[in-house]
Amino acid sequence: MRGISTAFILIFFCFNSTAQIKDTLGLSVKFGVDNYLFSSMIIGNSQQIFEPEPLQLGKGDTLQFVLRLKNPEANSRIKVTISCEKYINETVIEGLLMHKDSVYLIKPALNWNYGMLKEVRNAIFIEPVIKIWLNDEMLTSFKGFTEIRAIDECLYSVVRHDGKLLSLMENYMAYIDENNPVVQNILNCALDDGIIEAFDGYKKDKNGVLHQIAAIYYGLGTQGHYFSHDINTIKLSPFLGIDKVVNLQDFGCCKYTTDKDGAILWLSVLKKVGIDGILIANAFGFSVGFYLEKESDMYISISPAYASFKSLPRPKRKEKAADTYKKYLESLSYLIKEDKRINDKYGIKKVLIMKESKITSIY
Repeated sequence: MRGISTAFILIFFCFNSTAQIKDTLGLSVKFGVDNYLFSSMIIGNSQQIFEPEPLQLGKGDTLQFVLRLKNPEANSRIKVTISCEKYINETVIEGLLMHKDSVYLIKPALNWNYGMLKEVRNAIFIEPVIKIWLNDEMLTSFKGFTEIRAIDECLYSVVRHDGKLLSLMENYMAYIDENNPVVQNILNCALDDGIIEAFDGYKKDKNGVLHQIAAIYYGLGTQGHYFSHDINTIKLSPFLGIDKVVNLQDFGCCKYTTDKDGAILWLSVLKKVGIDGILIANAFGFSVGFYLEKESDMYISISPAYASFKSLPRPKRKEKAADTYKKYLESLSYLIKEDKRINDKYGIKKVLIMKESKITSIY
């Protein structure tokens, strides 16, 4: 089995009739994807409700926990608890299994300790305790075994059991951090050098928005950040797409990063100034889009790597700073004219609109 339909964890029962119960109920448990739980995705989906399917109890995430069992009789009352010291506070789910001999999926929304998940810097192994009651009688108690991956690992795709690719690109949105000091430093460079008087989003007209974008480019350029089309993937499984994401607070000591990290930085800055941003995945990497008008359906795409070609030492005189900024503005205006041609040439694979995202930040 692979992808979402990953191998079920071996269950150790606390009574003698293990084989009989397993045969009768077909009891099995699955944690995560390929037995990996991704801390960033758990936090990112913490405010989402997953609507249940037929023969399902609970509104939890399939990519976190699934218990499967065959209902031995009509209208069975079931209770399940899951807990794990430090990481999963006791989670209780109860319900009625109406149909005899039907296979039910139990998917509780796990009560995670999000503070602990944020501190996962390296992969850790946990052993959650699962207890099951059927018709008010304790059926079994056992431990599962699974791995929580580091907070900087983003699961962006899964190959399903049918061979189709499930895109999870929205998980990148969990890394947007508009309150990070790195974001304010970029804006302060433009403000302190007199490039722009204020970043106030859509309070200005189209030209005003464009000037803010150019001023952000200026701020990035003077900070010396370089973004490339290189990839930084992690190979855990041939069926999982995993990307290592640079924390924004590490940008100060990590000037050379991927365009994906640059896109997350750009989106963080855009959110800070109140301009609607878009994450764009194309055939060659990541781009960022923005709307010149708040209610517009048309967006402009720009490449984070583009700033690398314009990275210059921070000018000491305001006159030189203005000249540098003017170059950004001229180049950006050219990009806007060429935007449709660039998009048609490279092909858009995925577009994620920041203001429509339901993903919660990990910060």
